[in-house]
Parts: sequence; C-alpha cells; structure tokens
Amino acid sequence: MVEKQTKPKAVGYFHWSFRIAASVWIAWFLNTPTQYKSFFTLCQQRNYQEAVLFSFLMSILVTTGVHYTSRKLDQYWPWEKSLWIRIIAQLLLGVLGMILIAYLGVKLYFRLVDGDIESSNYFTLEFPLVQMSIITLNVLYLCYYMIVKNVKPKPEDKFLKGTLGGKSYFIAIADITYLLRAGKVGYIYTKKGKTFHIDYKMTELEQLLNASQFFKVNRSLIVSLDAVIGYKPVKNMQCLLILNQDIPPEIDLLVTRSRTEILKELLGEREVKLEEEQKVLILKR
Repeated sequence: MVEKQTKPKAVGYFHWSFRIAASVWIAWFLNTPTQYKSFFTLCQQRNYQEAVLFSFLMSILVTTGVHYTSRKLDQYWPWEKSLWIRIIAQLLLGVLGMILIAYLGVKLYFRLVDGDIESSNYFTLEFPLVQMSIITLNVLYLCYYMIVKNVKPKPEDKFLKGTLGGKSYFIAIADITYLLRAGKVGYIYTKKGKTFHIDYKMTELEQLLNASQFFKVNRSLIVSLDAVIGYKPVKNMQCLLILNQDIPPEIDLLVTRSRTEILKELLGEREVKLEEEQKVLILKR
C-alpha cells in the first residue's frame, strides 16, 4: 500500500456527455454569432454545415485533450503540492498545446476545402474565440479540481459499510484493528472486539484506506498500524506482527521480506526497543 501514498486520489472531472454538450455549444458559438444571417438560413448552407461539423469534431478533440492532460498532470504534479511546476505544465500542455492542435486542424480544414485562410478573417474573428474557449476550459477544470479537493468528505470516506446480525452499520475507520478477506467473504475486526461482514474487495480497501495508517500484510489481511505494538524478526529477513489485540491463531501475521522493508519504513518515525529475552521489537508509544 505504500505506493498509493505517492499518488493522490484521482479527480474524475466531467462526464463524457458534458464534453459532448460543451463541444456542441462551442461549435455553434464559433460559427454562428459572427454570421449576419438567421440560424435557419445558415443551416441550409453547405459551407456552414461543414464548418459546424468540423468545429464540433475539433472541440471534441480539444476538450478530450484538456480532460486527459489534466488527469495525467494530477498524478505527477497536483496543484496543491507542485503549484509552479503544474502552472507551467498546464499552460504548455493544456493551453498552448491545445491551441496548437486547433491551429493545425484549421489549416488542414482550409486546405481540404481549398479555402484561403489568410483572406477569410478566421484569425481575427473565430480563432480568438477558440483561444478563449481553451483557456476557459482549463480554468474550469482547475476550479472543479479545487472544489473536489476541498469538499467535506462523505460518510463513506471516514466509515466503511458492514453488517452484523442482519443489520447494516457504518464502521469508523479509526475503530478498525484489522480487515480480513477469506475467500469471497470479508470481515472487519474492531477495537471493541466486534466482527462485521463487508463486501469490499482487497483492491477497494487499499484505495479507501490511508496508506500511512494501514498496512497490507498479505493478500487477505490489512492491519491498522495503531494496532501494531511490535514485530518479531524470523528467518529469511521476514517478521511476525504483534498486535495489541488477540486474534485467531489461523490468521497469518507473517510479513514477507519485501513487505518487511515497507513495514519498517512505515514505522520509521516510531521508536522501537529490542527485548533481548524474546528478541522482539516493541514500539515505544
């Protein structure tokens, strides 16, 4: 789960239907207000139909480009962690890159229809609107990102859903000692000794739980680091976890060599002392 720490929770941004609707509006906006004819008259002109269709396709390309560019940049340079690098990257890729794509697309369109782009007034009328639309779209994505990142967490962000005795409960993540997956059935064990059934898969739990607070021991077990009081080194540079709560003996607390190194990193800021008699590392609280 440590690798999850390096990547923030992804922002989904706008649904594809919104991008299509925005592209329809942009196509209309670029071709209609600059014409001094009624919309009905324009719709009957072949050159207007072609221009609107081309503008729509280019808008789809550009809005999709801004969408996936923003999502990719979120992974490497989130706004709140790498502000200046992100500003530069967003300007280069999300703004200037999309403007360049639009420019090349327009040049290609005029070549295909044998038009003269220089005498068409396109760069004085329509292209400034294209640039404004691309800048506005980037600003809109930034605003969406800030709203999502600053919105108060939903109940399920701090709680997990579970069942006990045929009743459903929200279990506070802070109350969880460990989570177990046995076949197709999942369990939550709390600090108060209660056991709840859950439907989450291990991959879902890894995404929902904070990687700095929970440790994946193996494919079926995740433990709260607050429940870890120490670990006992065993052969092959592996270790056995020691929890502050008794657990069934059939639950495997053996941590593999690679996972042991990750565990030590997670516990790095916590001091440990070696009890010589048992050769056990106990955390100092």
